[in-house]
Amino acid sequence: MSGLDELRAIYNRYSGSGNIGAKKSDMTNLSLGLAQLAQVGLRTPPLVWVSDNQVQVTACSDSPAGVMMAGFPNALNPAHFITGASDGWFRKNTTSLTLDISSSTYRWGSEKSSQWYAVFALAGDSDASFTGKLMPWMRVKSQAAQVISLGNLWSPSNGFGYGFTTDELAGYGLYMISGSSAGQLRTISANNNDNGTGGTITYSGSSLSLAQGDWFIVLPHTNFRWLGDVLNNSSGNIEEFKQRGKRVFWARRPSLTWHFYNIMPYTYMYNGSPMAILTSIDSETVNADTSLYIRISADYNHAYVSLANTCAGNATFPPYSPATIIYYSSPPGASFTIYNLGYEIPLW
Repeated sequence: MSGLDELRAIYNRYSGSGNIGAKKSDMTNLSLGLAQLAQVGLRTPPLVWVSDNQVQVTACSDSPAGVMMAGFPNALNPAHFITGASDGWFRKNTTSLTLDISSSTYRWGSEKSSQWYAVFALAGDSDASFTGKLMPWMRVKSQAAQVISLGNLWSPSNGFGYGFTTDELAGYGLYMISGSSAGQLRTISANNNDNGTGGTITYSGSSLSLAQGDWFIVLPHTNFRWLGDVLNNSSGNIEEFKQRGKRVFWARRPSLTWHFYNIMPYTYMYNGSPMAILTSIDSETVNADTSLYIRISADYNHAYVSLANTCAGNATFPPYSPATIIYYSSPPGASFTIYNLGYEIPLW
């Protein structure tokens, strides 16, 4: 192997002060590494749905999967990264990596339904390849001093616990992606092991300004890279998807039928992952004499909406958080079926 694989070794060999003769092979690898970096950019390999329990990063010896361990996308400055504990070096797999959400080996905490999970590539300092693990996305229920009580994703006023091992997240990063403290990073000092409605996470450093419903992600305390998100649906199965570049398509077009009175806001799990920058929705009206208008709440959501047979407005960007769609019917009382087609994520 040569190029990106050797950049870390070259850095270790020549770091420090003073003059030292350089090997031609090192300079060749340095040049190749820079060229490969320009070719690869910072993009990650796509996630592939395998089954109700499994997702995969597909690779083989002739078509490897490479990842720069750049960390997590910057919530305030897209295309930059929050590196946390990550070293930023290149890792490459020559066999497929399969992550099974039903196995504790591949996730933090207990498996939860109706839950979005971030998929992280992970690697030790001396590793040339990467493994992976799923971290649940979380929301704030309340805060007392620097102890955050966790809320359910879809109704954060209700407490929630993820069944983490006591203090297993100590030293990890707590990164806010929405609310007044969006973009701020703190170090976790403690967590409890509640698996019901009383989960808590404690952080150190200055206090964050948090409100109920703010979204955050826990960043691993090792070399890592965010690869994307998956939805463990209400049946406890990974919702089937197809990813093509930055676009994620729902395989079965999940839908809801609405019986409107006038205005109905709803944050639906299929609107898009917490990192989505666009969500695509289609609709079918039951009463042809009525009209459906859909827009995104501009209070704290980020995504633009792409619609068929409807009108749409925009929300702010950033911060991130799944879109709360507000549905209007004119006149009141109409019925509509909403089809969720998919969403778009940053391609970094």
